[in-house]
Amino acid sequence: MAFSIERDNLVFKAKLAEQCQRYDDMVDAIKNVGKLGLELTIVERTLLASGYKYLVGSRKASLRILSLKEQKEEAKGNELSIIRIKEYKHKVESELLNICSDLITFIDDYMIHSSTAGESFVFFNKMKGDYYRHLIDFKIGKQDMNEAIAKSLHAFQSATTAAESDLSPINPIRLRLALSFSVFCFSVMKSPERAYFLAKKAYDDAILEVDTLSEESYKNSRLIMKLLRNNLKIWTPEVKEDGEEEHKRLLTTLNQMEINKS
Repeated sequence: MAFSIERDNLVFKAKLAEQCQRYDDMVDAIKNVGKLGLELTIVERTLLASGYKYLVGSRKASLRILSLKEQKEEAKGNELSIIRIKEYKHKVESELLNICSDLITFIDDYMIHSSTAGESFVFFNKMKGDYYRHLIDFKIGKQDMNEAIAKSLHAFQSATTAAESDLSPINPIRLRLALSFSVFCFSVMKSPERAYFLAKKAYDDAILEVDTLSEESYKNSRLIMKLLRNNLKIWTPEVKEDGEEEHKRLLTTLNQMEINKS
């Protein structure tokens, strides 16, 4: 009973913080729900994801502005201004790295262990993959980069195994996972073959299930299917005939990364 009251208070606080655009308070409230040892509901997972999306998105927007400003100052030859901009960029990048690392630690410490349902387990492993991807964008040094890539790939693969076992092909969480994983393979692993294979399989499997859904349920998955289809059109010219061999090469790469890490 006490847990229920505390949980309701925390969720109310998170929703209130969201309305006030106080996203740090929003994610802290939902994290405190998770620290009670409770599996998050769909609403709570959505609040957590939305809060972190805003925290990361605002800093990425700041970095884009700072990069443009830096280019302008470089064109003018204003060395002092460039130094000041770089210092501020470093501050924002550090905040971004801390936010991503904080979420990954929270997922590892609380969410994976309490996620008994297929959807929850897939959701949080996908989230890990996504936020390791953010770290990859800002990691400095080959060793840190390789570790982040290996951990992101491992999280995506764990989520995919669970999704294929427990979730319908038309499930929006499974489809979002396929979208994220395929983009990761294309842009980070530099494997258009593997990206195409993942996206096509997800799209084809989902199409077979469309007739089993209500119109309302289909709306939740239709946009993701459209994004998958658009990516397939973009990636088709880059796909080679030896896609399966490329898939095997990627698995070998992952295994080697894990060996080097240990």
